[in-house]
Amino acid sequence: FGSLPVLLVGVFLLLPGCVDQETVFPPPDPPTSSEGFLGYVNSQIDESQTICGQCHASKQTACATTEHAEAWEGLQGSGHSAEFCEGCHTTNLLGNTSTTEGGMLATGDPRYQDVQCESCHGPGETHVSNPQRSNVPLATLAVGVDLSSGCGQCHRDAHHPFVEQWAESPHAHVVEFAAEREECAACHRGQGTLIAWGENGNYLEKFSADPLPVVCGVCHDVHGETMFEGQLRFPANSTSIETQLCSKCHNRRPEPDPRAWMRTAFRCRSRTSAVCRRTIARTWAAWTRAATARRRRRPTR
Repeated sequence: FGSLPVLLVGVFLLLPGCVDQETVFPPPDPPTSSEGFLGYVNSQIDESQTICGQCHASKQTACATTEHAEAWEGLQGSGHSAEFCEGCHTTNLLGNTSTTEGGMLATGDPRYQDVQCESCHGPGETHVSNPQRSNVPLATLAVGVDLSSGCGQCHRDAHHPFVEQWAESPHAHVVEFAAEREECAACHRGQGTLIAWGENGNYLEKFSADPLPVVCGVCHDVHGETMFEGQLRFPANSTSIETQLCSKCHNRRPEPDPRAWMRTAFRCRSRTSAVCRRTIARTWAAWTRAATARRRRRPTR
């Protein structure tokens, strides 16, 4: 790892288009027990400069404006900081596909404070030592109550049960017959939604044949490159059907289609999944409510 300073400067000189800053700081060797996590360049000098960010400068700049970048300070200033909280306010194996305890949890080194790039992407030492497309540490977008990686490892339980709430919502379930159709993929396949919204970044499930549901990373921009509250990709408080986040998909009919439940029942005729049963029940209930409302609007004679 001792050749890393020379390598980084060489990459900077050969590929000036990859960075938007003039200085590449030579990083210190990571602790032996770090398990490949690199963290900040020097937390005593500039606590916002990650080693990853010396090449991925635009991502670094955007991430530095998010609450993830102030996770450690937020914990320490909360008035109820505890050691068991530190895992989700620092960089370590939580949130990524690493299976070995490293980073802050193994070393206690302040260079791993805050939720940095490697919190989602995993250890970066292999890629930084020999930058290749084949060894880029990709983040996972998959979310689940029982998964040992992803956003749900920290955004869960009584403190802020986001993953549990998501798991109870229709967004957590893939409507298979819709996800399989190209014309429906932009709203019924997580990968398709990101493509439709112009997000071309890479992640583990991007080319998977298995469709992602509407996971956290579909609506939220983890890198913080948008300026909308909650790191949303589109504003939630807009009144425009074209730009409001939810209406990007939920805008197809001003009132329920009376025939929707019949089409759903036909497509699900050979399926027995709970998702299909719930879908049929919801569309039938919506049709009933719409029919009742129309009857009430009819003038009495």
